[in-house]
Amino acid sequence: MLLLRIVQLIMLIASMHEVTSWNLPKISDYKTHPCRRNCLGSKRMTCEYDFIVEHYQTLSRACYNCPHNITDCYRPHCVPGDGFLRAIKVVNRMMPGPAIHVCQYDEVVVNVYNELTDFEGTSIHWHGILQEGTPHMDGVAMVTQCPIPVHSAFQYRFYARNAGTHYWHAHAGLQRGDGIFGALVVRNIADTSVRRYYDQDLPEHTIIFQDWMDQFSSSKFALHHHGMSDNEPSSILIDGRGPAYQVEKGMGGMGDHGAHKMNSGMGDMDHSQMDHTMATGDKMTDASNTHTTSNTSHTTSTHSEKTDEISSVNDMTDTNMMDHSNMNSDSSMPDHSNMNSDSGMPDHSTMNSNSSMPHHSGMTTESHTMSPESPHNESNMSEVPHSVYNVEAGRRYRFRLISNGLLNCPLKVSVENHTLNIIASDGYDTEPIYVDSLTIFAGERFDVVLTANQKVGNYWLHVMGLGDCAIKNTSQSAIIRYKGAANKHPETGNDYADSDRQGKNGNPMGNVHKEYVTVAEMTAEKEPGDVYTSHNVNRFYMTLGYNEVSNPRFLDAEHYPLSVMMAMHTGSHGNHLFALQMNYITFKMPMSPVLSQLGDLGEDIFCNETHTPVNCREELCECVHRIKVQLNDIVELVLISDGKHGLGNHPMHLHGHSFYVLGMETLNTSITREMIKEMDIRGKLVRNLKNPIKKDTVMVPDGGYTIIRFKADNPGFWLFHCHVDFHFALGMSVVVQVGEADEMTSTPNNFPRCGSWHFSQDTQDYYEKMCAGYTSGVTAVRSSIILSGLASVLLFRMFLSLFVT
Repeated sequence: MLLLRIVQLIMLIASMHEVTSWNLPKISDYKTHPCRRNCLGSKRMTCEYDFIVEHYQTLSRACYNCPHNITDCYRPHCVPGDGFLRAIKVVNRMMPGPAIHVCQYDEVVVNVYNELTDFEGTSIHWHGILQEGTPHMDGVAMVTQCPIPVHSAFQYRFYARNAGTHYWHAHAGLQRGDGIFGALVVRNIADTSVRRYYDQDLPEHTIIFQDWMDQFSSSKFALHHHGMSDNEPSSILIDGRGPAYQVEKGMGGMGDHGAHKMNSGMGDMDHSQMDHTMATGDKMTDASNTHTTSNTSHTTSTHSEKTDEISSVNDMTDTNMMDHSNMNSDSSMPDHSNMNSDSGMPDHSTMNSNSSMPHHSGMTTESHTMSPESPHNESNMSEVPHSVYNVEAGRRYRFRLISNGLLNCPLKVSVENHTLNIIASDGYDTEPIYVDSLTIFAGERFDVVLTANQKVGNYWLHVMGLGDCAIKNTSQSAIIRYKGAANKHPETGNDYADSDRQGKNGNPMGNVHKEYVTVAEMTAEKEPGDVYTSHNVNRFYMTLGYNEVSNPRFLDAEHYPLSVMMAMHTGSHGNHLFALQMNYITFKMPMSPVLSQLGDLGEDIFCNETHTPVNCREELCECVHRIKVQLNDIVELVLISDGKHGLGNHPMHLHGHSFYVLGMETLNTSITREMIKEMDIRGKLVRNLKNPIKKDTVMVPDGGYTIIRFKADNPGFWLFHCHVDFHFALGMSVVVQVGEADEMTSTPNNFPRCGSWHFSQDTQDYYEKMCAGYTSGVTAVRSSIILSGLASVLLFRMFLSLFVT
């Protein structure tokens, strides 16, 4: 009987493997996907993609001899990063991952295969897609679905109803910061009113910015919160690349990238070899730019005429014009048969010996350490190329700007000698407004028009890091290259100070003056039909900030209590010992997804400011923080950043809904919720109820407030959280329950389930039966052995008796 059970189990496992095994699809960048088309008047299509999620690294063997041979940096699967070799997590061996360009109302199908080698679950969120009718496709691990287990697949399927500039990214743990993200652009099938402001809307003019670290986000997080290390980014990337480190060509073959040397003034050096340089402010030199690493002294020289930049692969393959019927020859697919190194991807058939496959067997950890104090031959140093965006004089181009910001590092974007015309944000058109620079926060998207009205040449696209990025003067740049210009760097300066464009700034980080325009001061291109002024408003005041209570995730009341740690780490560096919360509550993910497995969870897992287990001002409150509203309620959130401990700007993102931004103000003082409530009663909080813009992500200024309002017409459980990764990981979130469970879309059949498990009475009975079966089986075996032994003895004695007689 026991043997039969074992055989049955083996057969069951074999049949399960036969059903669930698959061959991974071929890796694709989808740059020639049929859904990437002219959308005007287009009929609906089903657009399917395969995403393979895996561990990878910058400057992998796919990069051959990058950055010493610049054309190698544009090879398939090459991720240059900032020039520093580090492990990453990516989709289809790209960073950013495959860009999805579809038309409004297309059906999007994405098959996600989790091949992460550390057995880490994952999920993908479609940032900006409201998922009306498809809440289970929102992709939030432990809110709308279980994480996708390793070596398994999950299919996302939804309609791209809301047009605009969106993006997709991992929404499990801190994976987004390690490379799992990409653009998602939904173009209108009919012209909108802002169409008259630009001539071309090209896929290659979709740009993703992000701050970047020199290690996995989870490692940086642990070092910061358990070891008091800093949390400043190492650099900034523009479409997955941007020089921050110089790479010394090694002596062990072309694959040996040699030592890494930090470009001057570029971000966090955070390596033991760099300590002396950082402490003394010694000068560090790159091939074209010189200034000290201190925050106060800069000596800038003009850039040499480098010719290491070539037109990016995107520029050479994605020039088909989108959204327009007047396609011209300049927008058609180029002929790659005669492509040379100055125009894009190299012709591999004519590649010389310097581009051959490198020898990687000699790579060692030592060959990738930073050693700025050792002597270097500057001519032996290389850096990864800047991103390049091509324009033609006299044309107006729509640029779609996306921030995949990770930490508290707002990015100030400007283009040398050009102004930017803001025409949309988070997928919604705005009244055009011309600015000299634009600040973009984590999760935000802005569409701007750049008019190529300067003389033919090369111009810097500057990205200046603010907030935590300003501590180490972290900045980055790309190149706007006019048709007919030489393939070289612009001849102007390109350090941190150069990136600080003066003049009118859109969406500012801090103090507001006449040269700044907040998103609350921007207006919609078309006056909204209803901002819900005639309805009863369900209003919530929510404080965002640090709470000075002991957090057992990082402290221990007996061995290293908060009071002792604060005494050891005085000043702002010790602030991250506090709990970062909303209304003094730390959000804790449930044991099972609340959307798909609500019946498995009791009401006692939820809490809010009126229902908490302890006094949250004195002890840590940690639970599934929930705001529950009725379907079709008019909801207003007054978001208050208390101003304590500084640099606390919070870009807040709402899933499942977009909202009107009614007001925003910086008060420049430490404030309380009670103070804001009192101001509101006295009519001191100004609301724009006439023509506010619509967004899904908005910044709450430090020491100030932001007011948003939306109609809760999309039933489900929707996360509302800070889009700074570390703040999200610390629990700065709340889940908005819209409607009752019976008003929500039913969970799809056979939808994955997960959660905690322990022995119950039923499982105890099962266990006892199994044990009984095992015991009886063992007893039977023992009996048969004994009987066999007795029989053997008896036969032996009979055999002996024959000889005796």
